[in-house]
Amino acid sequence: MLERLASLRHGLAFRVYGIAALALVSGLGTFAFLQAQRERRLYRDMVLAGASATVATATETLARDLVLGDYAAIDDALRQVARMPSVLSLRVCEPDGRVLSEVSREAGEVRLAGTPSPTVLQVPPRVPPGPREVDDGATLEVWHPITAGDHPLGWLRATLDLSPLRVIVREQTIRAFGLALALTLACVALLTWSLRRPLGNIRRVAGFARQLDARKGEALEMPQCVEEVDQLRDALNAASAELQRSEHRLLHDAAEKQALSAQLLQAQKMEALGLLAGGVAHDFNNILTAIIGYANLALSALEPGRSERDDLEQILVAAERAAALTKSLLAFSRKQPTELGPVDLRQVLAGMEKMVKRLVGEDIQVQVTSGPERVVAMADGGQVGQILLNLAANARDAMPRGGTLSITIGRAAHPPPGAWEGGPPEEAACLTVADTGAGMEESVRQRIFEPFFTTKGLGRGTGLGLSIVHGVVTQHKGAVEVLSEPGRGTTFRVFLPLAPDGASALARETPLIPAARGSGSVLLVEDDPQVNRIVRLTLEEAGYTVTSVENGRQGVAALSDGRRFDLLVSDVIMPEMNGVELLAEARRRAPGLPAILMSGYTADALERSGPLPEGVELLQKPVTPQRIRAKVQEALAPRH
Repeated sequence: MLERLASLRHGLAFRVYGIAALALVSGLGTFAFLQAQRERRLYRDMVLAGASATVATATETLARDLVLGDYAAIDDALRQVARMPSVLSLRVCEPDGRVLSEVSREAGEVRLAGTPSPTVLQVPPRVPPGPREVDDGATLEVWHPITAGDHPLGWLRATLDLSPLRVIVREQTIRAFGLALALTLACVALLTWSLRRPLGNIRRVAGFARQLDARKGEALEMPQCVEEVDQLRDALNAASAELQRSEHRLLHDAAEKQALSAQLLQAQKMEALGLLAGGVAHDFNNILTAIIGYANLALSALEPGRSERDDLEQILVAAERAAALTKSLLAFSRKQPTELGPVDLRQVLAGMEKMVKRLVGEDIQVQVTSGPERVVAMADGGQVGQILLNLAANARDAMPRGGTLSITIGRAAHPPPGAWEGGPPEEAACLTVADTGAGMEESVRQRIFEPFFTTKGLGRGTGLGLSIVHGVVTQHKGAVEVLSEPGRGTTFRVFLPLAPDGASALARETPLIPAARGSGSVLLVEDDPQVNRIVRLTLEEAGYTVTSVENGRQGVAALSDGRRFDLLVSDVIMPEMNGVELLAEARRRAPGLPAILMSGYTADALERSGPLPEGVELLQKPVTPQRIRAKVQEALAPRH
């Protein structure tokens, strides 16, 4: 736009002044030339008229003298004519061109040639009749016939000087150019005055265009001018407004791009976390199943009051915490669906209080508050416990020199926006965890839920604790709120959907652990040796007859031996033949055979093994001995 304006301005000025100057100079030259030609013609005609009249008069005398042969009289007549200022020479010649007499003027004196030039002049034809003139620019030759009646006697040739004519023409030309120059200056002044306004407007337009980047959104004000300049002004004003709108769009697009980039990075981190969690879930869950199983067997073998029982209980607490962490990781990374049900948050807090106190240490005072009424949320109890542990660990790191950790359970009206279905409810279950630590700045608070983001030193944090909290709350269709200021501590408020009134009664005070011994024949198929052994020992201790094999082919072989089994307990994903295929083969041989399937893999990995048969229970590893015995007793109950 700036280049266009500059080009328009300079081009317009150049064309206007150039065309005006060219027109005026051309007019000047034309005027001077025409005036000079006019003066030249006037003087020439004047000289020619005078000479012609004199020569015409002289030819009458010369005709008489030629008839009489009086050459002296001819010479006198020639001398009289030669005294004219414009005459250079006079010659009288016969009709064939032979010179009879010649008079010339040199230095203002008339001289008669003693002997006429023997030169024979080329006589012009007498067509048309009368005087004949020949002009070579410097001189003018006039031929006039000498006749007696109709009889030609000869010619009189007069040579006239045109030098005075050139002087007159030069003077007239100078006067004409002077007059044209004066007219040119007057016209330039008139053009400058008339173009001052449009060129001034163009100058303002050019200045506005040069500063357009700094004046986005402003309008150019100037008086009305020629239509093209007014159109250019309107175009500049439109461009200024469009630049302002474009800048706003660019800023908005840049903000959206940054937000999308952050979301993409978040999704990539979650996908990486999901791949990591899904990859280790199977082996880790098998290990935890063995740890929990052997610890329970050892605990059941000890008499009450033994000091070893406390150590074994701590092993079980740690293993259950690891199992809950794995489950939370899988739920956070969308690799494992969350199993929601009525959960009494007071029971969760009562079961986790001792673990929280051990986690934060003795220099931090833990204050637990819950109202008199039950707060039952639709949640996964294990994941709610994991939320509590992660928030407690975060509070511990924020209070390196000690402080107070407050945990409160209650109901909250009008919870904040989150992942609610159909918008925030009027009331929600609320778990509040507040500390008296260092607090956070706003820039840190906005990023605390990003995976792998941490303000702790190298080796002191993974950046996953609060990310898991946010992911689990999102899976529960709830919301989480953070209040924090530097030096004034941090408060986390976790909002979860309340359970319906009818479902609240289903929240159990204590887990159901069957105490009765069972009976029956069980076929156990498990490829992990430690899990195979602990499940077999658990069921045998409960009174069941167990045949254990390591893969699906061995399970088919055991079924083919003719032995009768009351229940099939099998892992899902195994080499050679998976659990779903094994169950199909077993029911082909023994229709209606009850079955329990176990797996440490994630839900998306299990889908590749095919859909589970209807009515088949799936136990997600790690699984406790109590749960195994309860599920086996439940599966065999119809047969007893």
